[in-house]
Amino acid sequence: MRTKLSWVIGIAFFFLVMFIATHLANFMELPLDSDLGVIVTLLVGMLSHKIYLLIQQEKPPFKDRLTSNCWIIGLVLSMVLVALIYKAFEHSYSDLGKFFKIALEISAIAGTVWVVKQIYEKKKAQYEAQLKQYFEIENNK
Repeated sequence: MRTKLSWVIGIAFFFLVMFIATHLANFMELPLDSDLGVIVTLLVGMLSHKIYLLIQQEKPPFKDRLTSNCWIIGLVLSMVLVALIYKAFEHSYSDLGKFFKIALEISAIAGTVWVVKQIYEKKKAQYEAQLKQYFEIENNK
């Protein structure tokens, strides 16, 4: 029963988020038939898969949850930043504007990777410290 429920909710979540993404792209006048559409579809697929796994497993391992959460945060943040930069330089036709747009997109993605890596390392260190403290308490009993 849990597997069927997780499939249904994962597929429903995929359709719901794709519907919302399509309407937001139309509102921002972004073309979803370009590379942005592929990124949105992959991102929504990963989010749906995460929802599926969370429903199917009662308690997934911490490292798996941390890794998938960092991937999803990184993809969402980089997609939003790249879409905003694309929208800001939509009517820039000079070479300098194009180079500046590309430089901003690369720096946004690199900054996102750096921030997410820092979050991952911090959370992993906190979890390992908690485990170490827990084992020390258990061994002293």
